[in-house]
Amino acid sequence: MTPAVLVVAGLDPSGGAGLLADVEAIRAAGARPLACASAITVQTMSAVRSSHPLPVEQVVAQVEALAEEEGPIGAVKLGMLGSAAVARALAALRDHPGLRDAAWVIDPVIRSSSGAALVDGGAAAYGPLLAAATVLTPNLAEVAALAGVVEPEGVEAMEAAGRRLLASGAASVLVKGGHLEGAPVDLLVEPGGSRAFIGVRRPGTKRGTGCRLASHLAGRLAAGVGREEAAAEAKGYVFAYLGATDERLLPGAHPPRMAPR
Repeated sequence: MTPAVLVVAGLDPSGGAGLLADVEAIRAAGARPLACASAITVQTMSAVRSSHPLPVEQVVAQVEALAEEEGPIGAVKLGMLGSAAVARALAALRDHPGLRDAAWVIDPVIRSSSGAALVDGGAAAYGPLLAAATVLTPNLAEVAALAGVVEPEGVEAMEAAGRRLLASGAASVLVKGGHLEGAPVDLLVEPGGSRAFIGVRRPGTKRGTGCRLASHLAGRLAAGVGREEAAAEAKGYVFAYLGATDERLLPGAHPPRMAPR
């Protein structure tokens, strides 16, 4: 049976990020997406113009219906939630019979890449969900906000911030270091150690890379792949996505590699 991933995120009608990007990444991971909208956005490929969270009851109803009838659910992926009330309600569903055995991948979307606020309450909104996370996937700004530290400028600071979030209850933290100087490094921080995934820098940027990475990772976890391997495969998927319209990252470039232990 194809594993199912239940994803809760905002609808970006341009398809660059949010639910449409999540669905694409989950299918690419070999899993079946179950998509629940948390917010409707007025958005183009260049910017978020406005965001409109859905009522908590409607978000919860979507999740409960799918958990009860479309299982087994192999993974849950949470992205943009729109409101702190939705985050609290989803945290309360961690022990739902249809979801308790799922891996939970939480991408703490606080602001869009264009700077628009996407959740009321900021980083604190995700606080109730930290203990639910099998893998938490913050970028540098998000890990700083969640951990209450200065934004990391290197791998050591990324690991220290990640460990603060482990202490808050997350099982593991994949700190995304795409905005570091030099080669982009993502760091998987776990209680027993950490593992770096080293990428290749490309000029420019594309929207939706965080959504896609977390959703592909969730898809691989749903298939029974371990966290380290799932993170590596998700990085490779995003690398291919970035290279799809950039010839400099097609045949001659190299996918991200794992640093030796």
